[in-house]
Amino acid sequence: MDASPEFRSLDDLAALLPFELLDTSAANALYVRYSEHGTAHERRLVDVWTYCYIRRYYLVKIIQQSHYSVADLDRLTSKVYQRVLEKREALTSNTRYANWVSVVCKNSYINYLRQQQRTPEVFEEEWMPGVTLNDPGLVLQVVLAAIARLPEFLREVARLRLVEEYSYEEIADITGRDLPTLRAYANKAVKRLRVDPAIRELADLDPA
Repeated sequence: MDASPEFRSLDDLAALLPFELLDTSAANALYVRYSEHGTAHERRLVDVWTYCYIRRYYLVKIIQQSHYSVADLDRLTSKVYQRVLEKREALTSNTRYANWVSVVCKNSYINYLRQQQRTPEVFEEEWMPGVTLNDPGLVLQVVLAAIARLPEFLREVARLRLVEEYSYEEIADITGRDLPTLRAYANKAVKRLRVDPAIRELADLDPA
């Protein structure tokens, strides 16, 4: 593996596995044993392999970008890892677990790339009428930085709704909050983002 700190850290965790991280046949066999016996030890190994595989997949992809973002790596890894944990019990073939995880990673990465080229919803007509933007990649970075400046209770809802474009129902499942609260939080977040200096400069808005 690459000798970068990110890969070295990943190597340390993957060393807990009784086989090489990229040995998908061994990973599939491990998942079959876990499915049949369900021991705590086997589950732990499956979870370690799953996390390491997902993180390595995105590390290899994202580190090749000109604007490498550790935040994107962490966000993608966490999001996809949780999705895999939630969905894997419904697998129809326990013998192809590693292959399925790989497909989930690939599809999520395609969505990530599309998102990089999409203007976040906070700039759509509903929120900022008449605004024209020419650099979606720059817009996304500015919006994410502005969201990080929001009060803590608004950040997750703002990111999920305005950047990742989850529905309120999906956000309710993720956060455990009720729909009226989520809509109120989203509206509060938008009001604050509209007056954020960096966003106003990017959108070339007149002072409030």
